[in-house]
Amino acid sequence: MNKTEFLLPGGFPNVLDDFAFEQDAVRKAFKGIMAMLAITVDDSFIMWGCPGSSGLGSVGGFYNGGVIYLHGEIYEVDDAIAPAAAIGQDLVWSVVETYDASGDKTLEDTTTAHAYVVRKAQIISAVYDSTIHMLASGTYSFPNKIYSLIASTDWVAVSGDCSYRKTKDGFVHLQGMLVQLTTENFVLPIGFRPAADQSILAIAFDNDGLGYPYHTNVTISASTGIVTATTMDGRGTNKRVSLNGISFKLD
Repeated sequence: MNKTEFLLPGGFPNVLDDFAFEQDAVRKAFKGIMAMLAITVDDSFIMWGCPGSSGLGSVGGFYNGGVIYLHGEIYEVDDAIAPAAAIGQDLVWSVVETYDASGDKTLEDTTTAHAYVVRKAQIISAVYDSTIHMLASGTYSFPNKIYSLIASTDWVAVSGDCSYRKTKDGFVHLQGMLVQLTTENFVLPIGFRPAADQSILAIAFDNDGLGYPYHTNVTISASTGIVTATTMDGRGTNKRVSLNGISFKLD
């Protein structure tokens, strides 16, 4: 990590360029730590806090403060009320700059300038730009982001004895027996969803597995992650569907 030698004999002539060097050194060190976790400057997510912010959609509303990682930098978030999205715009996380008046400096030319820039993240209404913004709706949390970036070999239990996992080769695997319903059975989190909707042939059983096996479909939504087993009319009761062997590639 780079540093500035402030304790040189003879007295150090501080100028703003020296502090720019320090800021750059801190950024590089931080980005190196995040790179170890496979996080790049293009990634954005909530590090902690900000409850209520990911469910705002386009209507706005109150959200609590916290900290977010936005395109390579960390920003503090204050409690705030998000605006309603304007026509043609989205609610997005953006960097808002203000100044701390206690840091105003008188320069050599006798003018006064703001030297303390306060940079915080805030939800605003804007035309979404993926290079500088993060959508408020459906925002990643830090654990979800880490789990989706570092492919886990551990099975995650859901919906009874059903479970799923992602392998390092980019495949998601399902296993277990789920109850056949007309509504969703469980939801795969962001980072574990297929690139396109899936409809996969599966084996189903009547009467808790005692009946004759037949084929049915398991559908997986790319946008919501909802996993659902198709209900077959005219069959027995207590239907079960096997997820064993169901896999899909993430891209």
